Amino acid sequence: MLGLTCSFGFANLALATTYMEEIFKPYNYDLITNSFIRDYVVMLSVSNMIGRFGYSMFSESIGRKNMFYLFGATSVLAYASLPQIISM
Repeated sequence: MLGLTCSFGFANLALATTYMEEIFKPYNYDLITNSFIRDYVVMLSVSNMIGRFGYSMFSESIGRKNMFYLFGATSVLAYASLPQIISM
């Protein structure tokens, strides 16, 4: 499970430019400059780092076994709700 989480974080960073084009191109393409893309990638990295620290601190406070149970249950609920979210 941890391997999937790590690979998702790295995939987000690798696809940052594609996200920029997909998300912001319909609205204002002039907004997308090199500095804007750089700042966007930096904020993705910072968010990824904060999430990892938060995950580790919460995991240490409730115990690893309980954290994996919570993480697994939350993942199942998130994946089960995807069809409803996508169809909106």
